[in-house]
Amino acid sequence: MKTTIVINVPASGRKLYNRNVVIPTGARVKITDESKKYEMLILRNNSDSVVFIGDQNVDSQNGFPVLPKEVFVLNVYQELYAYAEDNDVDLRIMEG
Repeated sequence: MKTTIVINVPASGRKLYNRNVVIPTGARVKITDESKKYEMLILRNNSDSVVFIGDQNVDSQNGFPVLPKEVFVLNVYQELYAYAEDNDVDLRIMEG
């Protein structure tokens, strides 16, 4: 099955930046900065394990699950953390 992702570039003219973060098994890693306003934050779980997104206390019981190979798009004005329960997770991030 082919998946098509449509990305609307921020109208403000802000640039988009790419980065990746490896979330070690059992660790919480900060993936956003509360001092920034993200017009667009695109997360792609580039791994074969689920990653959970949430606040500084995120875990598999309270986090929002991003399934393997899934893409998640949001606007956010607060700190977000990622948590990997089973295996290290490669999280790709595009922000602007």
